[in-house]
Amino acid sequence: EKRGVELDLTSVTVEFVEEIVFDDPELFACGYARSQSPSALIQMAQPCWDGYSEFDKEILMFHEFGHALLGRPHLDLEFSTGSQKSIMNSNPFRAYTEWSLIKRPYYLDELFDPRRSINIPEWAAFKSNQRLIYSNDMSSTDDWDLRGSNSSPFDSTFISGGTTSYGAAESVLSIESISNNGVFHYWRLELNDLNIDPNSGLSFRIKVAAEDLQGEGLFIFFRGDNADQTVRGIFSNNIDIVEQGSFDFRSIVLDIDYFSSGVDKVIFFMGFMSNTSGKVYFDDFELVELY
Repeated sequence: EKRGVELDLTSVTVEFVEEIVFDDPELFACGYARSQSPSALIQMAQPCWDGYSEFDKEILMFHEFGHALLGRPHLDLEFSTGSQKSIMNSNPFRAYTEWSLIKRPYYLDELFDPRRSINIPEWAAFKSNQRLIYSNDMSSTDDWDLRGSNSSPFDSTFISGGTTSYGAAESVLSIESISNNGVFHYWRLELNDLNIDPNSGLSFRIKVAAEDLQGEGLFIFFRGDNADQTVRGIFSNNIDIVEQGSFDFRSIVLDIDYFSSGVDKVIFFMGFMSNTSGKVYFDDFELVELY
């Protein structure tokens, strides 16, 4: 009604079921919608629903109503900053949270009028200004912790200030795993009191090289938590590198478009996934505010 759209809500049925059953037994979903005259159907899997936050429940229900009542398909386009353009994204939970409610009006407006995605909201606009917040040339491990899934001794070694096989006498963080035995190891860095404007974006940049990688590969991940970590992952971004063999240093960039005021610390994780052997080198870490 607010957006000038008339809907017959008597034509839709919402069911909470133990499991959503598809013809293909390999398919799984927590929500399902069918748009069909004269009635539409929405199903929610109760076990998923019970585990969702109030905002995740809201997003999923709006998403399924978009299918059932508005006839909208999935729309997986993104803005240049990486934010999804629509709550009809096949993974809609990235739309907004209780920590980024500034985004909510846009997504609800776009739900009823897809043309809204043509106009970039202010929070999704490209930010051309940059401020270096933190940098580390890996000459010291003072800020870093090496952790793993097994207790001492690690099935890995690390070097700082070593020379890689690429011939560059660089200071690097490194992990070496000698077998694919199910354990994983990673470097961890925690940064506090960053003094970042909540309307800014954040860019995490690092260089990575590898030798003789075998197995599941590498992961690079960061997230924003509140001070006592009772709320984790207020924002997050990650990349997995599953390439096998060796590769020279390459730049990895992970961005988020909106730094929430609820974030008091940012934590970074870089290392081997389970069942991976070989060596990995990390160099030239930078964290940049985008505004």
